[in-house]
Amino acid sequence: MPVKMTCVDHIETSAECDNECKYCPSPLQADHRRVGLMTMETFEKAMTWIDYCVAMGTQTQLNLYGVGEPLLNPNIIEMVAIARKHLGPNIPLHLNTNGNNMTDKIAEALKEAGVTGVDVTGHKPKTAARTIKSLQKYGIFGVLNQDYILHPNDWAGQVSWFKADYTYDCPWLFSGRVFIMWDGQVSRCSLDAFGQGVFADIYKDSPNDIKLTRFKLCDTCHSHTPKEE
Repeated sequence: MPVKMTCVDHIETSAECDNECKYCPSPLQADHRRVGLMTMETFEKAMTWIDYCVAMGTQTQLNLYGVGEPLLNPNIIEMVAIARKHLGPNIPLHLNTNGNNMTDKIAEALKEAGVTGVDVTGHKPKTAARTIKSLQKYGIFGVLNQDYILHPNDWAGQVSWFKADYTYDCPWLFSGRVFIMWDGQVSRCSLDAFGQGVFADIYKDSPNDIKLTRFKLCDTCHSHTPKEE
C-alpha cells in the first residue's frame, strides 16, 4: 500500500568517502550511479522539502548523511546552520562521520551551527577516539557506531558481508521517510547506495505528491516492509 511522505530523514551532503571499507557499498557506488558532493543550490532546494514536512508537523529529525563522508563537503558547516534555521530549535539534527577530518575547530563550529549530535563510526580506533574526544569537548558526541561488527548485515545484498540474523519493521516505508541524494534525486531508503529506489527529483517533483512503495531492495532486506495491496 502506498505511504505518504512524512519526513526527509537523510540528506546526502556527500556521496564520496575517504575510506574503502569492504562491508560498505560506498566504494562500489560509482559503478551504479554518479557520486559527488552536494552543492549549496541543491541543498537549498532540499530545504523546501524540509519546510513542507515541518509545516505538516511530521519532520521528526534530520541527518545530513548518506552513503559518504559529510566532512568532505567544504560547505558542511554552512549547511548545518541553514538546516537548523529551517528545522527550528527543537528538531534533532545529526551527522555521521568516520572522523578522519574531525578537529576541535570543526567540532566547535558544528556545535555553534546547531548540530544536536554526531555519531562516529569506529573503522579506525585511534581516529575514532580522537574524534570522540573533540565532540565530547563541545557536548555533541552521539554514539560510537559499530553495527558492522555487532549487528552486521549485507546492505540488502549489495555487499559481500554477513547476512543479518535479525529483523525489524522498516522505519522508512512504514513511516513515510525519504532520502535525498547528493544530486537531488529522492530514494525510499538510506541503504539505497546504488540508486535502485530513486522515484523522484527535488528539482522536478513536489513533496506534496510523494507516496512511497516497495522497491527492489525490499526483497533482499532484513527489515519487514508493508505489503502491497
